[in-house]
Amino acid sequence: MIDESTPTIGAAPSRTKDSSLLGPAIASLVVKAVAAAASFVANVVIARALGATGAGTYFLAITCVTAFAVIGRSGTDVAALRAISGHLRRGWNASAAAVEAWAWGRLFRWSVVSWAALAAFAWFAAPTAFDEPSLRIPLLVASAAVLPIGALSLLAEVLKARERVTWGMAVQSLLVPLGMTAGLALLMWIGTANPALAATTYVTATSVAAIVGWMLVRRVRSALADVPIETLTAEEIADLRTSSTAFMVIAMQNLVVSLTDTVMLGILADATAVGLYGVALRVTSLGNLALAAVNGVVGPRFAGLAATGDRDALKRVARTATRAMATAALFMFTTLIIFREPILTLFGEEFAAAQGAFVILSLGQLIVLGTGPVAYLLMMSGHQHFHRNGLTIAAIANIVLNVLLIPPLGILGAAIATAASLGIKNLATLVYVRLRLGFWVLP
Repeated sequence: MIDESTPTIGAAPSRTKDSSLLGPAIASLVVKAVAAAASFVANVVIARALGATGAGTYFLAITCVTAFAVIGRSGTDVAALRAISGHLRRGWNASAAAVEAWAWGRLFRWSVVSWAALAAFAWFAAPTAFDEPSLRIPLLVASAAVLPIGALSLLAEVLKARERVTWGMAVQSLLVPLGMTAGLALLMWIGTANPALAATTYVTATSVAAIVGWMLVRRVRSALADVPIETLTAEEIADLRTSSTAFMVIAMQNLVVSLTDTVMLGILADATAVGLYGVALRVTSLGNLALAAVNGVVGPRFAGLAATGDRDALKRVARTATRAMATAALFMFTTLIIFREPILTLFGEEFAAAQGAFVILSLGQLIVLGTGPVAYLLMMSGHQHFHRNGLTIAAIANIVLNVLLIPPLGILGAAIATAASLGIKNLATLVYVRLRLGFWVLP
């Protein structure tokens, strides 16, 4: 083992810096605001280019890719963020570099297996499972995005851990929608838009974004060129595997909560219902970009403060972030609900039929943002198993409610199931923070 008792280049910031979140938060929110605008425009272009049915086929393909990409990431990104942040907080650059190297190896192995499984599912089972023969080719094409998606996520977390939060945000949420908007606009201009070509645009956008992210990480590494990469001990590797697996389980449970509605609509309804619901879901989910912006700023702080045992500072940071998010969420979703009809008709007149689902999903997202970054707080402080317990309850409720409500209510039933499960998840996590960390994040 290398002697890492003396802080070196890349060490974490002092406590004084921990108390000031304004600068990084503003920069992150600006990036996320631009990303939200780009995502909105991309979804408008998708809806107008493909119509409700074609957009539904595309949304089903991307939903499947998202699910398999979570397996490909295998929790490596969040585990790396927590480990690297904690090591840099102590000035342990060599072991932080070793964690990053280990994370890349695990990510590549799991992503290749996940891509192969998705490609097989796309060819042999997807058309039958969703009763949608036209899904095979778009899903087969989109499956190539599994590895770039995983790489994007890991690159973003590495940049955040190394105090390049704004860069990490841009890599994680801005580059792909910008690329999608440009690519889809080109397809519309030449008049050849279809779900398969839209999937090709998605793969291209994620791949280009991953390359840009890799270049940014290499630039950060250049400042640490003289820092050796040490060999991790068997115990350290075992701990990383354990935490990665725990975070993968949490991510898969989150998938159940966030994707079951779309999957069940694909099975119990049709592609048109998926398209209508998909637009409402994607617009209301733009609020998640604000949550991601805050998580990107406070996540490394949570990990570093938890590693050094500074409970008071941990509470201050959590409460500051929650107040900001609750205020922004109330304004954001009040505006969305009031202007829901003109917003939805931007995608096409047929999407006005999703107004009821839009309102319910907005209320669910209001709860998510209004309770602050409680999930990240538990995960970064080593209490991820309590977050997992809350997710288990929410995931079961989500599946049951979707099965019961979609047949009689259609997209409205899917929205009720999703909003209810999101409320269960976040309120349970809020209580767990109080029980395990000893404070409420809501002042």
